[in-house]
Amino acid sequence: MLSKLKYEVEIKIKPYAPYTELYNFISRTCNNELHSVTEKDLYLIHPCKDFSKTDEALRIREMNYNKTTKCVITYKGPRQIIDGLKKRMEIEFTTASCNEVIELFKALGFTEFIVISKKRHYCRTNECIITLDNVENLGIFIEIEGPFNEVKKLLNQIPFNYDIVEKTYLELLLEKLK
Repeated sequence: MLSKLKYEVEIKIKPYAPYTELYNFISRTCNNELHSVTEKDLYLIHPCKDFSKTDEALRIREMNYNKTTKCVITYKGPRQIIDGLKKRMEIEFTTASCNEVIELFKALGFTEFIVISKKRHYCRTNECIITLDNVENLGIFIEIEGPFNEVKKLLNQIPFNYDIVEKTYLELLLEKLK
């Protein structure tokens, strides 16, 4: 499949409400069924530059849903934070086999770094994607991705307390492991 270049705009929050309340809020907001996915994200280390210093990431994601497995390769560029929303360049494409992609990157000198696993429920509004994430070793989060004004509008509709989280799951996990 051809790669897709875009600038993603998203916000991540740490909600303070029971899981069922979070799930029901997202379900009502989208007016459709939530799709359940299990994701395993493998982050790679570049052989010549330190992504932690350049604020970049290379991720190979294995997604399992409806007895189907999909492999998504994603490059994320440096981020900008605007009113709590994160904006970064994203290049993404899919392939049939994560193992073949991992072997290709290893042959090019990349090193496997860390794996982050999560169970994710997601749905779409007309303009946004909303996810309810249960991230192994980190807990429950909500992410909203879409056009800036639409993300802000959805954020203002949230009926429970939350903290805005500017760090990535990778950064949060590395911080916890220190």
